[in-house]
Amino acid sequence: EELSLLYHVSRSMLTTVKLDQLLRIIRTSVTLKNPRGFDRATLFLVNEQESQLEAKMSIGPRNEAEAETWRQEFAQPPVFSADGSFNPEMETAPYEIHPRRIRIPLTEKRSILAKAIREKRAFNVGDAASDPEVNPEILSRFGSRAFAAVPLIVKDKAIGVLAVDNQFTGRPITDPDMGFLTLLANQAALAIENSRLYINLQEVNSQLL
Repeated sequence: EELSLLYHVSRSMLTTVKLDQLLRIIRTSVTLKNPRGFDRATLFLVNEQESQLEAKMSIGPRNEAEAETWRQEFAQPPVFSADGSFNPEMETAPYEIHPRRIRIPLTEKRSILAKAIREKRAFNVGDAASDPEVNPEILSRFGSRAFAAVPLIVKDKAIGVLAVDNQFTGRPITDPDMGFLTLLANQAALAIENSRLYINLQEVNSQLL
């Protein structure tokens, strides 16, 4: 089931070079109703010019009532169409936190997310409230009891972080979960980098015309 999901996610990523669509595919894929599905996911990307980490997209419920709706309704429609593209019905979600307001300097010492970028490795935080390296502002915004952060790495360079939690189900994040998340993050990193290269190429072409 995991291999099938990774296959379909990778195939879906190949159907578009639009960054917003790619981010939506990535964030939704990790919250699907399956043994490795997480309650919530937020995708952060590195802003190299400002040397900071910026939240781009979040998905998942905001409370227990929405969590039940999410599990019953949003997980049911087919995620991928017959041609491998992402089902537009899955592009909406009840959980939005205005993530663009969240920015973390890459030099921030009290941030697991920034540390994941600097050290290019994943972290599984079992008790967020008592961990001295968890950013207090981020903790207050998300309220996660436990969470995992996996860097998106391409060509030995971290370009973003995928953060997930199981705030409502309370399911512990296991080593197999981390393995699955890392595989998906690797695919995501390649797709995002290809999208950025395409966008840069378009800009160069427009300047030459």
